Amino acid sequence: MDKQTIIDKIKKLIALRDGAQAIGSEGEANAAAAAIQRLLTQYNLEMAEVYQSAATSEKEESPIGRSNGLNTADPYRCGWKQDLLNVLCKHYYSKGFMVKGTCTMCVYGTDVNRMAVEYAFNFLTTVFSGLMPRRYKEHFAGCRVLPRQRDLWAASYLLGCVSGVRDKLEKEKAAEETCTALTVCHQTMIEHYLKDQGQKAGQWKSGARRMLDENAYSIGEKDGANNGLRKHLNNNILLTH
Repeated sequence: MDKQTIIDKIKKLIALRDGAQAIGSEGEANAAAAAIQRLLTQYNLEMAEVYQSAATSEKEESPIGRSNGLNTADPYRCGWKQDLLNVLCKHYYSKGFMVKGTCTMCVYGTDVNRMAVEYAFNFLTTVFSGLMPRRYKEHFAGCRVLPRQRDLWAASYLLGCVSGVRDKLEKEKAAEETCTALTVCHQTMIEHYLKDQGQKAGQWKSGARRMLDENAYSIGEKDGANNGLRKHLNNNILLTH
């Protein structure tokens, strides 16, 4: 086989590995990774050559696409949904951009990565929005609370949830040797896609934080780290394929 044929085969294995990782199928991901390494060794190739080919090839249709808009508005105006979406985009090798003048964000990435981000975002926002009033009642136990204090507690809890998710996902990726290379590869492909489409989008940047209720934030961090996300992705994304 010629060099380009080998590179094309490796790129298909990379797509298989990334998809398996996104849905939590560790066995399939490991098998694909082992096959990639065998081909690299057998044909004396470097991953950089493969990533460069994937990022610059003009003959292939871009694997990158755009999601439908995701609503990130929240009554506490603390930006927790935007922060959560960016945490998930980073983990699943995607990018989230604000639609200017709205509270809507769109996700750019490969099909399986966008799907993982959307499922995770919808699942976690539902879980945390449901847990927040329960934790609030547990904490104040019938006490009368001023609306300002209530809103501060709720915002702090939800931001803590995002922090818990971020910490958990970062620990999961800490052991992945190819994480940095994959991130660069996907970012390059997304940048090429945006350039080819003539699109410009504003990326969400966290602003200065308001004063936080440290107790609520800590409770949120614990709930965020125990979110059941992996099980949810396995049960839902696998059923759609």
